[in-house]
Amino acid sequence: MSGSRTMSVRCALGLWLTGALAACSFSDQLDHCTSNSMCPTGQECYQGFCVQGKDTAKNSVSDPRRMDSGAQVRTDAGSAQMMSTQQPGKDAAADGGSDAGAAQDARVEAGPPPDAGPTGCMPGEMKACSLGTPTTAEGCNKGYARCENGVFGACIADTMPSPEQCNGVDDDCDGKADEGTDAYCYPDGQMGCTIPTNGAPTCQGLCALGKRACKNGTLQACTGAIVPKTESCDSSAIAADENCNGMIDEGCDCSGSQTRSCYTGPAGTLNKGKCKAGTQTCQNGKLTPCTGAIVPEAETCANPNADDDCNGTLDDIKDQGGACSVSSNLGICRAGTQQCQSGSAELVCVTVPAGTEACNDLDDDCDGKTDETFMLQSDPNHCGSCSKVCAAAESCCGGKCINPISDNNNCGGCGDAHVCGAGGGAGTCCGGKCMDFLNDVSNCGVCGHACAPGEGCCAGKCMNTNTDINNCGMCGMVCSSGLQPACCGGSCVDLQSNAHCGACNHACGLLGVTCTCAVMNGVAQCVAPTLDLCL
Repeated sequence: MSGSRTMSVRCALGLWLTGALAACSFSDQLDHCTSNSMCPTGQECYQGFCVQGKDTAKNSVSDPRRMDSGAQVRTDAGSAQMMSTQQPGKDAAADGGSDAGAAQDARVEAGPPPDAGPTGCMPGEMKACSLGTPTTAEGCNKGYARCENGVFGACIADTMPSPEQCNGVDDDCDGKADEGTDAYCYPDGQMGCTIPTNGAPTCQGLCALGKRACKNGTLQACTGAIVPKTESCDSSAIAADENCNGMIDEGCDCSGSQTRSCYTGPAGTLNKGKCKAGTQTCQNGKLTPCTGAIVPEAETCANPNADDDCNGTLDDIKDQGGACSVSSNLGICRAGTQQCQSGSAELVCVTVPAGTEACNDLDDDCDGKTDETFMLQSDPNHCGSCSKVCAAAESCCGGKCINPISDNNNCGGCGDAHVCGAGGGAGTCCGGKCMDFLNDVSNCGVCGHACAPGEGCCAGKCMNTNTDINNCGMCGMVCSSGLQPACCGGSCVDLQSNAHCGACNHACGLLGVTCTCAVMNGVAQCVAPTLDLCL
C-alpha cells in the first residue's frame, strides 16, 4: 500500500518546478516519454508523461489529469455510501465504458482547464502540492498539479483513500492505522452464525460471533465465539435458543395452557434499547414458537436517537465520523466525514465547504486552481511561493526576491528592459541604474567612487589626463613621439624640444637670443651658440 503512494520520477523537460522557472527541486516527478516502451513496468505513456496503468494497484491515479473514482464512496466495511452533490460549477465527467472492467476503473476529470492567471507557469509544468487531508500519513496528503493556460490546476492525489485494512498502513488517510479492522469470526463447521462474503453476518439464538483482533498489522486468532449448546428446559428463566436452530425449547414438555417469556436474540441484548422478550404458550403438551420478541437490527441513519442493535448505545453507526472523500469535487472540497443526513438511511460523505482562496498551496475555493488570486511572480509577500516574504529593500521579480539597487538583471525594475549590459550597454547596476565602471567618472571601478576634477576614468581607474603619458587628453592616448615624450596640459610633447625643454612649456630663447634645447650632463636645457645667456 505505501509503495503505491510514492511516484519515483525525474525532471521531465526541465519543467517540473516549484512555482517559478528554476531547476527541479523536489523528488516527486514524472518520467517523460513518447511511447509506452519508455515507461517503467506497470506504467503507460500519457500526454508525454509516464503514469500508472489501469492494471496496477487499484488506488493509484493512472491519469495525470484524472483520479480514481467510482459512483460511490466506500467505508471500511466495504458497503456503498451515498455521495454529496458535486460542487456547483464543476465540470467533472466520468470516463465511459460498458464492460465491467471499464466500470471498475471509472475516473472523473480533475476539473476544467483553468484560465490564464498570474502565476506565470509554463504549459505542461508540474509541481508538488498538498491535498489538505486531515493526516500527514505517507501519500495521503501528497499530490501534483499541472500547468494549463498559465495557472496550476487542481491538486491531484498520488493515492486516493481506501477502506482501512489490517496491514499497519493508514489506508483511509485519517491519521490512524488499522482502526476498526478487527474481523468477525466463527469456528468452521459450527452452525449458529454465518459470515457471508457480502453483507452483514447473522446469528441465531444465543450463538455469537467471535473476533480476530488486529495487532501490529496482522489479524490474530479467533476468540469469544459462542457455539451451540444443548437446549435447556429450565422454566425458571426466560426461554432461549441455546442450540441455535431457530427454535426455543423444542422437545421440552409443558402442561396445560401455561405461558412464559422467551427471547430469540443474542445473549446480553434483552431489555437493552428496543429489544424485549416475547411469549410462548403450551399447546397439547408442547411449547409454541416465541412470538412478539424484538431482537437487534443493524444501526442505521433511518432511525435516529435509537439503540437499534441493543448494545446500550444510541446511533453507534459503523464508520460514522470516519474520513471519506468525494473525488468529483475539487481542492479541499474533496475531504469530508461520514455523517447521517436527512432523507438517507445510509451514511453520506459530507465534504468541506468552499472557502476564500488563501496562499497556502491549496485550492481553498475549490475551483480547480491553486493560489490563483496571488501574484507569485511579483508579490513581495508571496514571492515564488506562498509566504516567501522579500526583505524591505527587495522587489519580487519573476518569482525571486532581488535588490533593484544592485541586481544586474533587474536594475531599477523587473524584466528584460532592466538588464545591465544588454545590447552592449553599461554592465553594472549602481543605485538602480546601469553604470559603466570602466569609464564613468562618477562610479570609476566601483559604485560611488568619483574621480577628482580634471581626472578621467580609464579602465576603471581615475587618471589625470593632463599629465598621464598613457592617458594624455583622453583615456588610452599614449605619448610616444619625440626624444623625451611627456603629457603637458592634455597634449603630447617632447621635453627635448625648444618649446618644452626639460619641462612642460619651458621654451628656449631670451630677448632675441637664439637658443636651442640640448641635453647637458643628462639634463635637457636651453643653450646659446655664443656666450649669451639662455634661460
